[in-house]
Amino acid sequence: MADKLEDIILRHQVYLQRLVPQLGAEQIAMIDKNNPQLRGELIQFLEDNEFYKLTKEQQNKLAVFRNKVYKLRGGAINEAGEKYQGDMLDLAEREQMWFADGVEDLGGKSLAVSSTSALAKMVERQPFVGKTLNQIYTKLSVDDTDRIMTSVSDGLNSGLTKQQIQNQIFGTKKLGYTDGILQQTRNYINNNNTNSGVVRTTVNGVSNESKRLLYEANSDIIDKVQYMATLDGRTSNICASRDGKIYKQGSEPPLPAHINCRSTYVPIIDGLDIESTRPYVLDSRTRKDREKDFRKEARERGVKIKTVR
Repeated sequence: MADKLEDIILRHQVYLQRLVPQLGAEQIAMIDKNNPQLRGELIQFLEDNEFYKLTKEQQNKLAVFRNKVYKLRGGAINEAGEKYQGDMLDLAEREQMWFADGVEDLGGKSLAVSSTSALAKMVERQPFVGKTLNQIYTKLSVDDTDRIMTSVSDGLNSGLTKQQIQNQIFGTKKLGYTDGILQQTRNYINNNNTNSGVVRTTVNGVSNESKRLLYEANSDIIDKVQYMATLDGRTSNICASRDGKIYKQGSEPPLPAHINCRSTYVPIIDGLDIESTRPYVLDSRTRKDREKDFRKEARERGVKIKTVR
């Protein structure tokens, strides 16, 4: 049963990663919904302050404008965070039910699942790589506003035109509006590098923590867990080194282990160990080199680049 359970969990992890882009796109759509109004407010502010001078009166005007920016962008970010917290509670409940049903189907064992209130408390209070969901979105709402205001004040001080300041913030049509500072927030939410990827990190975190609570509640059946990393060219050194290690239930290292972590734990039920010496090949190319190879293969195969990725 254990080997089958390992296969099922590994396959489930792959499906779980496919959920990330969808959730990320939903977050970004909510965060960007007020951008047309923000652009209008910015244009009006720049027109009213065409002859900018660093005075106390001007600083007061900037403070008033900052409040408008925060209301539009920060408000949308906090709203997206509240919606996402509800999504994560739904995910936690589904993860526990999926696992409990899977174990029962495989071995006939019934597992006790956590209450909705216990899972809601976990989603609300559990830190993922140092911050709770509320802390992540609260800080992001402030950082996003600060980046916009820095761009505005620096642009005015430097004598940039109204259009140049707009381009700095929103980006240019030529590059699909991905070259402005608003893109930093989008990347933070839904990118895949060492400094960003809130959705990927927290989806895996909520999934693992919900299952950890399940294992804990059924410690009479589940006494050990085994580390399972997603082994490919993007596997981190820490996860690769832990892959296959067995821990006493309750003493295992917390997950996620890092930003964009995709690892999970496989429970060992009734002391049945799982042999796991799965090899993988480390991709030593830089991100830039990989991107060149992706584009070349996409041209040769006549497919979209995202298919190759």
